[in-house]
Amino acid sequence: MAKSRVEKVGALLKAEAVDFLSYPQIESLTTESGYPTSVRTIRFYVREGVLPAPRKEGNTPVFPKGEILSLLFSIHLMKSRFSRTLNQIRRILAYFHTDAELLSEKLALLYEEVQREGRHRLEREWLIETFFETIAGRCVWYPIARRGQPGPRTADEVLVTELLDDLDRLASWKQNDGGNSVWQSPTVVLEKSLESRDAKVGHIMLSGDSEPASGNRIPAKVSPGAVDLDEARRQEELFLQRFENKLSKLSRVFSPLEKKSYAIKPGTLDPLVEDPYQKVVDLLKEKGVYDRGLLERLPHDRSTRFTLPPPGLFGKKTPMLVIGGVVASPIDQFVTLGASDQRLGESDLARVLREQVVSKDAYHVLGVLSTVGWESAVFRAPPRDDRLAVVLVQLSKARGWESSHSLPKELSALLEAFDPETLEEKVKRAFYRIIEHPKLKIPGGHVEVEEFLSEVDLPRGIFDQAMKQVTHEDSRLKIVQVSGSELLKRDRF
Repeated sequence: MAKSRVEKVGALLKAEAVDFLSYPQIESLTTESGYPTSVRTIRFYVREGVLPAPRKEGNTPVFPKGEILSLLFSIHLMKSRFSRTLNQIRRILAYFHTDAELLSEKLALLYEEVQREGRHRLEREWLIETFFETIAGRCVWYPIARRGQPGPRTADEVLVTELLDDLDRLASWKQNDGGNSVWQSPTVVLEKSLESRDAKVGHIMLSGDSEPASGNRIPAKVSPGAVDLDEARRQEELFLQRFENKLSKLSRVFSPLEKKSYAIKPGTLDPLVEDPYQKVVDLLKEKGVYDRGLLERLPHDRSTRFTLPPPGLFGKKTPMLVIGGVVASPIDQFVTLGASDQRLGESDLARVLREQVVSKDAYHVLGVLSTVGWESAVFRAPPRDDRLAVVLVQLSKARGWESSHSLPKELSALLEAFDPETLEEKVKRAFYRIIEHPKLKIPGGHVEVEEFLSEVDLPRGIFDQAMKQVTHEDSRLKIVQVSGSELLKRDRF
């Protein structure tokens, strides 16, 4: 007798259930397979956004068997054998979000080759670093050297066998002038070959290369008060790192187009990290000042975007809310002058918005840091429309981190995510502004509290915390009431 449609679907559901694992089952299988991962560790990875959130079978959280085992195998190797940090692992997994098994196969082959008997330490280091640099799109010469394909490769196109082929063919040991043996990596050989053909590429200089980078050439003349490239790079890294961290700690986010809130749970936010590395390399080549050291010092106009709803385990969902942290710098001036004293203006912001508004159907909240500051007219009036809100961020030497925004009231909680300053740093800044205020260094000197808070742009709560430290360090500084006004005063005795 033929099975009914209900019976057929029931059989499929039963078979599908076998392909999912609970937390205890995952712990048991990974232990048997040689990469033990405890339930506690799995939950930590989910909470930190390294692993996607589980689905539910009844009240039991479960993961697809093949995907979760491949992910945990990859994480184990990257963490314990290849010395990748948790942040690096999170980004690498994002490159392979549609094919976890492919990544695990590549890493398994890489591990086998790294462990091969007789492999020199410098060869191991070159294999590991070049593999991960190429995945991240930062090894820009390598795709051109391979089969004539220009431009950065996608992560799934990176082949370990190609690295091994170059290692066997091109690496060599040479005698330097002192009679010592120096290892010449494939990087050096390929770079020289490409330069001889005037290829428009960059290079990676790894530990053990026989030729160092050419010296971080930067013109010496910069105007007083200009922001130099090292400060811009520091701001870029700090802003994006703290944006990702603070956003992950929010409990809920409102989606204006859907008129609903999303609870921020582990796996809710899926990061898309962009690093326009190739554009910076091309610019350096164009200016004739390319070298590895300068490339590492420059900001790259990086960005990180999160979408809601997040991608599901079984396919993408249409994003209705995009939250992005973006950095903008006058990289051209940093390359040619080493610094810049020109603030970014309306055209710079318009370019950023064109690049970052990725979907006409989604509401975008973009926090944009200018490493050299914004023109005052732009900073006073961040743009806003029915599908866009902007937070402009800059660092003032006199006032610390500043922001202006066009966030609607229901999205005001996101303002904290775009503030690069921690609570401890705010209190510390307030502490020094109090004890170093010129009026408060004089016995009997005083300043109105409201005037002081306005001058240094501090919330009252931060000021009160700083005052606890101030009075502990200097008991003569205190707050007093005079004629209905609060004064911050230094006693004469």
